[in-house]
Amino acid sequence: MKAALVAGLALVLAGCATTIVPREPRVLTVPGVVGTDMQLEIVDETGELVDARAISGEELSTTPMPLEGQIVAWAGPTPNEVRLVWISFACETAGRLTISNPNKVTITPGPMVGCDAIGNHRAVDLVFRGPVNAPALLLELGPTLRLKQPIPGEGVGG
Repeated sequence: MKAALVAGLALVLAGCATTIVPREPRVLTVPGVVGTDMQLEIVDETGELVDARAISGEELSTTPMPLEGQIVAWAGPTPNEVRLVWISFACETAGRLTISNPNKVTITPGPMVGCDAIGNHRAVDLVFRGPVNAPALLLELGPTLRLKQPIPGEGVGG
């Protein structure tokens, strides 16, 4: 009986070790070169993300930038790190970064009210459990929803 219990417990523990558990969303304050900071919710549906940090200042100004409407991934200093860089509007204050499988990252800006069409470079470093091939990542930058007036209770645009 004891041997069966120990074997069953070992099976359960082995199963837990290989189970990927998505982490709770976290929010980073991501500055831009111009304009306001963006509150970026990081949603990891894979459980593979270990850490995330916003890039700012000189580190951001020396990072190669994408063209408007694009997001790019640069290899980090270790095989597990990736730097994502994108252009948002200067007045975007919220967004969501979703890792939906180990090879796909989507950034979806939150809705905004009015805005000058000034581009604002933003970047985050992501650290994963295992190696990531930055050039092979599927990257998607969602459209920005422009509103004529704020959504009641959302605090958008002011």
